[in-house]
Amino acid sequence: MGLDFTHIKDEPGSAIFFIHDGTEEGETDFKQLVKEVARRTKKQIILLSADEEKAIKIIDFYDLRGTKFVIIVRDDDQLHHVWSDGERFDPSVIAYTAQRAG
Repeated sequence: MGLDFTHIKDEPGSAIFFIHDGTEEGETDFKQLVKEVARRTKKQIILLSADEEKAIKIIDFYDLRGTKFVIIVRDDDQLHHVWSDGERFDPSVIAYTAQRAG
């Protein structure tokens, strides 16, 4: 995972970013989702609020549209997969997809 402009400590391999909508309910839901995904993969996981500067930069960089996202970013900053508003955030699918990203 790269994205040097976020100043998030880089770990080898792909990373999973969970960006919630900034509400208390959104944060609670995504914290639970993070726990479920973390049980299934050892990939780097980052939880952010959509109103944090780091999240805003990521949303702008990838030109994402919506209010909540789960994105998988490869080491070279290439976007591997995105789930956003209206899609089912399935922990098993997210973990499996992240494992395939390298």
